Amino acid sequence: MLYLKPTKRGLGVTLWGTYDDLNFLYDMLYELSPDSDSNIVARKYHDQTNLFLLDFSHHIRKAYQGDRIKRKTSHFSSIEIDHYGVHVSWVRVLFWLSSLRHNLRFITSDKFIIGIIFNLEYWLEQSLKQYEPIYGTYLFPYYRWFYLYS
Repeated sequence: MLYLKPTKRGLGVTLWGTYDDLNFLYDMLYELSPDSDSNIVARKYHDQTNLFLLDFSHHIRKAYQGDRIKRKTSHFSSIEIDHYGVHVSWVRVLFWLSSLRHNLRFITSDKFIIGIIFNLEYWLEQSLKQYEPIYGTYLFPYYRWFYLYS
């Protein structure tokens, strides 16, 4: 299960997942990138947002290869399964999710891919609430607007 937790000092979030979760997310990012064969239309509109997806996929790949953070259990279970993570600033994670939404328009997606994006958005909201309960909820309309008009 992919999930986000706020960092200790509040500079961003940490994306956590098992090897399989992060590997699937990496493959999904490749399908949404403008270089893949399934996303020919996005190549026409290749702009700065696509570079954010390439940056995101690089960090995800480094995470599931074990070059970033690693722990034996998740935050929600004591069962020992390796979980890999990567630190991401608030601004960067907002741009990554908006780039995902933007490129999702150019491919035929299924409910599973949309569910993963909703899962990441849910955990982003939970991280904002957990780190800053009062002002974090004030940011929801702004980043939802950012998704709608990106």
